[in-house]
Amino acid sequence: MTRPAGPVGFEGRTRTTSGVLLALAACYCSSRPLREPRAESSTVHVQGPVSAFASTKEQSDGGVAIPKASQRLSSDPELARLIDAGACASPPTIEGVVVRHCVYGIPGFGETPKRDAREMPLLLVLDKPADLKVHEYDRIYECYHNIAMLQIVASDPEDKQTAGVQGKHVRISVAGYFSAINGHHHTRALIAVSSVDDSRPIRFDLRSAWARVKHDFIGVSCAGWPL
Repeated sequence: MTRPAGPVGFEGRTRTTSGVLLALAACYCSSRPLREPRAESSTVHVQGPVSAFASTKEQSDGGVAIPKASQRLSSDPELARLIDAGACASPPTIEGVVVRHCVYGIPGFGETPKRDAREMPLLLVLDKPADLKVHEYDRIYECYHNIAMLQIVASDPEDKQTAGVQGKHVRISVAGYFSAINGHHHTRALIAVSSVDDSRPIRFDLRSAWARVKHDFIGVSCAGWPL
């Protein structure tokens, strides 16, 4: 029996559509390689937390590549500062010679010496320069390098801990190290004294040591010593 002519039925349409899809797929596959060549990369993907000290190879956290540690340090000053401060020390005791030196104060801090007050801060000249972890503000600490002289601040209002220490070599128990924050602070870092544990008289001339400590001095010397 002959099938009557007319529109293609459902079965015919399905066969036709399947044939077209197979032909298109064959053309697509033949026009491109099965696998594209993988580009060479020096990036190493590592799961887990990233350490700034890890290695010179690149690392990643969660599969996202990050720069090498050395590149991160050079491009991220905040990270470098944190690492530097973490490597710095806050020694509980420190030794040196205690002296006083005249510095101009208010109102002009040396710009109007005839009218300016004269301050006599107590200074500790260290036996040897040190890199110190210094509190700046809030919870921020900085590593201050090559500290050779610190202004002494007593932790009690009557300055009992520092009475009679001028002109002596001392060993000080430290309550804290902090940065200069006002016009009465005359070194870039200061020391809060908990106690003076040992002291002995010593002959010492600050002028002869000025060249090696002046980088820590802030202000204008009444003696006119240059910075």
